[in-house]
Amino acid sequence: MNHPASANQAADPTQLFEQQRNRLMGLAYRLTGSRSEAEDIVHETYLRWTAADQQTIDSTSDWLARVTTNLALDYLKSARVQRESYLGPWLPEPYVEHDHTPQGQYELDQSISIALMLTLERLSPSERAAFILHDVFQFDFNDIATMLDKSAPACRKLASRARNSLRSPEREQSASTDALRKLSSAFFGAVQTGDMEALTQLLVEDVGFRSDGGGKVSAARRVLRGRNEVATFLVKVVHASTAAEPSGSVALKEYWFNGAPGFVLYMGGEPVSAFSFELRDGMISEIYVVRNPEKLSAFQ
Repeated sequence: MNHPASANQAADPTQLFEQQRNRLMGLAYRLTGSRSEAEDIVHETYLRWTAADQQTIDSTSDWLARVTTNLALDYLKSARVQRESYLGPWLPEPYVEHDHTPQGQYELDQSISIALMLTLERLSPSERAAFILHDVFQFDFNDIATMLDKSAPACRKLASRARNSLRSPEREQSASTDALRKLSSAFFGAVQTGDMEALTQLLVEDVGFRSDGGGKVSAARRVLRGRNEVATFLVKVVHASTAAEPSGSVALKEYWFNGAPGFVLYMGGEPVSAFSFELRDGMISEIYVVRNPEKLSAFQ
């Protein structure tokens, strides 16, 4: 993992950084849950990198990861306070990878799923960082100890606690891309036609529905739970609102975000809702809908 100082001296600092940019974006996003904040953190990391004495840095990847992690942890301290006063349910900003197209076949990336990002919110910032750095980015605990300014055994314990908190025996880890697409297509077909019976057949009994409007647009102010409550809301609100729009102004586009296929609803050419799903026993168990306009800029 270490790079000799001479390699850093010989290479262009910007070129070295660009080789790490995507990795740093993934790290910052998983730590913060915000794509726009991750972009700011990566930019600040770049500024600090170009201002640093390259001759004193033995490992480019370790140095950049440490700076990115510390900036993200600083952000999390203030973000936790903000999210406690957030209006309605909070969802992470969708992470769109533009080189992934719906036509391609990709493995689902559970490490960046909205379900996992929500679960990570339950962890302390240190637990979150130790888990992500070790389990997702494969840093060893000695390196993590340096990044978090803790001992290696302490970091090992943090990651272990995080792992135990994240275990969910009910979560279906083997859901395929095809299964998600098939259920998603049937779901939107039922919602668009207002077919309550067809819709309920796609949902598990204790299905959850979480929509994030951030107080800026209409959204369910609490997490809805249960097949009848969720289906009734979807038919009465989502179906009714799309049906009331002028013909041709409503469009549904498939996007690959947060490591899985999702769908974005457009009205009048503007993105208004980003839908993603979690499956269990071959049915939809969780529905996540991002409606906060500030979180939909990637779909413009």
